Amino acid sequence: MRVIGIKYCLSVNNDPYIKLDLGCSLGSVVALAWTNKFRLNQMDIIHGDVLHFSGKIKISDKGCLVNLDGIDWIDPVDINFSSLFPSEWVPAPVKESFSRFVELLETINNKHLRQFANDVFFLTSNTLSFLNVAASKTDHHAYCGGVLAHTTEMLEAFIYQSWYGLNKIDYDIVICLITLHDLGKLVTTSGKQHSDRGLKQPHDMA
Repeated sequence: MRVIGIKYCLSVNNDPYIKLDLGCSLGSVVALAWTNKFRLNQMDIIHGDVLHFSGKIKISDKGCLVNLDGIDWIDPVDINFSSLFPSEWVPAPVKESFSRFVELLETINNKHLRQFANDVFFLTSNTLSFLNVAASKTDHHAYCGGVLAHTTEMLEAFIYQSWYGLNKIDYDIVICLITLHDLGKLVTTSGKQHSDRGLKQPHDMA
């Protein structure tokens, strides 16, 4: 899961622990990491990290809480796409597009293309931007989450109209290319305007 919130705390007995909000495409959970259970390098956690967590789940009327007993780094090759895209990072108007996007991305089978896409979205800034930036200034999908919605629509158009007759590797290549075709906008736009970099090196915003 991805770390989407982090807070350093003391218990009533002055025992230090870290409160973590962990998210994936299916939702989020609060987890506690007590510092006396882990090595210092295991506690070197920052916002956006994608890690493997294990622990004991406690369910109450206040919700679900996990007391962690394991925190492990993951090889990007082994990460599923659901872990890279916390639903809490997605604007409400494009939640439906988001669910479909992750579903379609998971249809990529080729391990090299999966790793390539994982490498792109392993970077927190790329994922946050992809889920939130507009696809254009005034033309198509000119709203927060527009790139996500636009990309999902293109993926669905390909799935329902174009892919029949392609072999699996060609299918995977097209899915990957559609997913990443607007990647430049993640660094050249800020809201509905060009970023500083975009003013010098614009990606067409229509």
